[in-house]
Amino acid sequence: MTQHNSIFTRLILLGGGLLLGGLAILALLPVAAHLTLAAWLTLIAVMAALIGAMLAATYAGFVRPLASLTAQLNTMQRTGELSAAFDRATGAEIGHITMALGGVLSQVSACINQTQSVIQSLEKGAFDARIRGDFKGDMARVQ
Repeated sequence: MTQHNSIFTRLILLGGGLLLGGLAILALLPVAAHLTLAAWLTLIAVMAALIGAMLAATYAGFVRPLASLTAQLNTMQRTGELSAAFDRATGAEIGHITMALGGVLSQVSACINQTQSVIQSLEKGAFDARIRGDFKGDMARVQ
């Protein structure tokens, strides 16, 4: 569960840093005329670094894993191969979704393989062939 919360913890901390930076700028407004150019440049650099860190965390935690998952799903759709394994891109929510989706597709693929095996046995005259496996829900009804 620690990995699950890590991305949100980072985003909250970075957001808090941006908020504090903004408050610091507001606090400095009354004395802005007395600040040197170096002080302003330092303040702007710190704010830019915080914004950059927040964007990097968002990209690493959400954008890249979603792009990876989308590419894998598009490949599955294009090829029809449901048995392809998903790459777990992250330990956060998107990684959990990827693994759950991979598990569902694995069950569907196993059910299809079992059904195909039974059909082949029936074609050969083995009328006692049955679908075997620990299937649940809709796939259990196929059995």
